[in-house]
Amino acid sequence: MIEVENVDFVSVPTRDLERARRFYGDVLGLPRGVRTPDEFETPNVTIGLWRPEADGAAFAPHTAGIALRRYAP
Repeated sequence: MIEVENVDFVSVPTRDLERARRFYGDVLGLPRGVRTPDEFETPNVTIGLWRPEADGAAFAPHTAGIALRRYAP
């Protein structure tokens, strides 16, 4: 058995990095990751943008979705 501490990151496939960067950075206001402009930080998981076709993989949209809860003090 493996004891998992937490989820480290979630990959989000995209064909348009600039549009995805604007959405996660400007619209949602998530801070950029320290290692790459294609990562965005939340308190408990990093959202990593990924262009599958740039790595020779077929593009398929992320159909499962990601649920983000808004902080309400």
